[in-house]
Amino acid sequence: MTTKKTLILALTLLTAGALATSCSNEDNISDGPQQQPANGTITLTATLAPKGEAKADSGGQTRSVDESGATTWVSGEKVAVYYQKTDDTYATATATVGTPNADGSAPITASLSDAKGGTAKFVYPATLSDGAGGIDASILGGQDGTIAGISADFDAATGEGTITVGSSEASVSGTVTMTNQVLIGKFTPMYGGAAIDGITSLVISDGTNMYAVAPSSGTSFGTTGIYVAMLPVSGKKVSIWAYTASTTYIFKKSVTLEAGKLYRNLAIPCYPETVSLSSVTTTSGGVTDVSGTPTLRLQDGQLVTGSLVRNGDTDTDHRVKVTIADGATVTLSGATIDGKAESDDAWAGITCEGDATILLTGANTVTNFDSWYPAIFVPEGKTLTIGGSGTLTASNTRYIDGNVYTGSGAAIGGGYNMACGNIAITGGTVTANGGNGCAAIGGGYGASCGSITISGAASVTAKASNSGAGIGGGNGTSCGNISISGDCTVTATGGNNGAGIGSGRKATCGNISISGDCTVTATGGNNGAGIGTGHYATCGSISITGGTVTAQGSGSAAGIGCGMGGSNSNKSVCGAITIEGSGDFNIVTAIRGQGALRPIGHSTDSNRNTCGTITFGYNTVYTAGDDLYSYSTDGGGLNFEETETDLGGGENYTGNTWKLWR
Repeated sequence: MTTKKTLILALTLLTAGALATSCSNEDNISDGPQQQPANGTITLTATLAPKGEAKADSGGQTRSVDESGATTWVSGEKVAVYYQKTDDTYATATATVGTPNADGSAPITASLSDAKGGTAKFVYPATLSDGAGGIDASILGGQDGTIAGISADFDAATGEGTITVGSSEASVSGTVTMTNQVLIGKFTPMYGGAAIDGITSLVISDGTNMYAVAPSSGTSFGTTGIYVAMLPVSGKKVSIWAYTASTTYIFKKSVTLEAGKLYRNLAIPCYPETVSLSSVTTTSGGVTDVSGTPTLRLQDGQLVTGSLVRNGDTDTDHRVKVTIADGATVTLSGATIDGKAESDDAWAGITCEGDATILLTGANTVTNFDSWYPAIFVPEGKTLTIGGSGTLTASNTRYIDGNVYTGSGAAIGGGYNMACGNIAITGGTVTANGGNGCAAIGGGYGASCGSITISGAASVTAKASNSGAGIGGGNGTSCGNISISGDCTVTATGGNNGAGIGSGRKATCGNISISGDCTVTATGGNNGAGIGTGHYATCGSISITGGTVTAQGSGSAAGIGCGMGGSNSNKSVCGAITIEGSGDFNIVTAIRGQGALRPIGHSTDSNRNTCGTITFGYNTVYTAGDDLYSYSTDGGGLNFEETETDLGGGENYTGNTWKLWR
């Protein structure tokens, strides 16, 4: 939602499909018993069943309602009649409601031209007819917010009856029951526990239909509620924008609202669409007290701008915890959150309360408030998705006497002994700098992490500190599967003893897959693989089926596969490694560390590491359990080349680097 004008103009572009009662061709109306056709114009008479009784908020038909919920026919109202003609085409006539009967029913009359007997469709009010027996939902777009306006123009209902044609007149036997097709809601936008005054317009969208409501007289609505007729929604997210002269308020939530009901008490808790962090203090800018902590809770649809910077322990005005509500999507637009972690504030720069989506525009920066916490925290069992077109720099830091050091949390993910959930990056440019013992993106120190997915056109640079993977697990942690796909660009550097992509020191991670047309550069920290395990660590299978991949091991670690292992329980263990030439496969380059045996697979002797079966194309290079010196160098349909790479210490010989390409 950018501006009110844009939304209202958009109404002319949005249309909804006709309701189930509509039809678009003659197959949708079935002929009744064949009647003698009437050539020329005849008069149709029919009786509409009573509209219904006044009902409570939870139910009841609502045609021609008043404030009490009464539903009565009014003499002079118009009803469209869609009927079949003698030439088997269809036409629409307008019927007029007569004086209602004592039982609430009402007669209607209409002039039909060349009518043929059979099923007819009735649409009320006639102005909402789509010309084919259904409702033209696009006409619901412009309303004035009053019950009288809805009663006269928007309280849509449809029905069917069988026309019997005589020589000079036509009739419908019995009564025609009109079924309401819309609901009516009395919306009261609220903020801070009070009704918002001065609303100049209200816009509601259910993702398919949009309704714009503006007062027919005066410049704004009062605080007593705004009536809106709309099509029913079931479990769909409804977005509401309430505009005042100075502020746009929004509300987004999945709701169920049923046709034929009058909802009199829809108090809508709204919030400003734009949040300026520059105006946020412990007592202003939308901050509330949550269990004794000043908290700014970002809500679904909010745009976040400006800077929230805490300038040391003495700055108590900006000691604010920023959270994202469960299920919310927020946009960071040139936003800065800098906690300057000097004291134990016990929270991250941004805390996701549940599943969350962060969209990026402009340049954004987030650091933690507490050195044990990540810059952005993702709770266990939940998923954070980062996308958009802007940039994000997330860093775990610690300030001591004004100097900046690394803390003990991930940049995005978990913290010290603090498990985290799933992380998905689908767009934008993300730079992540992790703290001691933690991944840059993924697990913190000593606690588990969920899956990590990077896809689309995302550009990611991840640099870990001591013992953490660039992307994956921290020290002594477990991490889920890691997937990289699409046309993304990824540069991942492990901290000392951590893999570039995979597990940290004495840690485990799930399967690693790389596909699509991505470009991946992964460098392990000392004794960590470029892609695979850290020092004394374990990972699942590794599959590379696309992209351009460069993996550099360090110390006694392979480029792809095992990091340095130890004896007994300190072995490094890697699952099966598959490099295939399908899809967008371009080239894979693996460079071993100085003390490693192979660029791909084992790092050192079998007493210290174990690797699964290795496959290049259709060729099994190594079978798990075989002599680790029995590697084949057949590319299995892929081009294969051994080259020399200066690893330092005079170790220049063929076999330091393996390249495979299609």
